[in-house]
Amino acid sequence: MSATQPVRPAPGKAPTPQRRRAWLSLLLFPVSLVGAFVVGEGLLALLGHPVGGESPPVGVILASAIPALAVFAAPAALASHFAQRAARAGEPHAWLSAYVGLAVAGVFILQNVLAFLPVDRRPTGARGRRRRSPARLRSRSPRRAGRRTPRRT
Repeated sequence: MSATQPVRPAPGKAPTPQRRRAWLSLLLFPVSLVGAFVVGEGLLALLGHPVGGESPPVGVILASAIPALAVFAAPAALASHFAQRAARAGEPHAWLSAYVGLAVAGVFILQNVLAFLPVDRRPTGARGRRRRSPARLRSRSPRRAGRRTPRRT
């Protein structure tokens, strides 16, 4: 056997400590979630924008969201580190924990990005068209509104 090929553990053998650490690092996600909220809200407050007030400018949002998302993704990076070491040791399915961690972090980041995008929240009518506001309904001309004035003979 050459020195460059990893040694594969025998079937039924206990996982390596690196693989175990990769899975245990995923247990840090609840802690990193709290840390991400503290970092994000703290940076918003430091930049002078109270939580629950007006929407801050895009630059302020990015300055507080990027570090907060990095704090949340830390367990996924840690799981990837230990998974790589386990894979080098020849552990089968070593990367599974890293994939799970990256998926959790990716979904969280995607949710935050989608929440930032503007959404048109105006109500729609039964056919999907925009409902007219009462002020716009009154401003229609009598001909278009359906003969509200009496007919001349």
